[in-house]
Amino acid sequence: MKFDYDSDDDRIVRLYSRSSSVPIPQEKIEEWIRECVQYLEDHPKEEFYSISSGNRKVTVTRDEDCLAVDVSQPIYDGYVKLN
Repeated sequence: MKFDYDSDDDRIVRLYSRSSSVPIPQEKIEEWIRECVQYLEDHPKEEFYSISSGNRKVTVTRDEDCLAVDVSQPIYDGYVKLN
């Protein structure tokens, strides 16, 4: 990943492009989904669990009576200062 975002907002500390990140195979994504689900089953007070690497991010979130799964291809990752 490389820093390639220009902003006038001084709260943005770092923003990295993931456009050239390593592809993650389907088997690994399915493993991450199982890991996220298992974590939330084991920790009922937690609202979400997320794993990311390369060009994929898996987030599982509690949604009323089920778990919502989101597999995305982030364009940027970074940090923003809190006010």
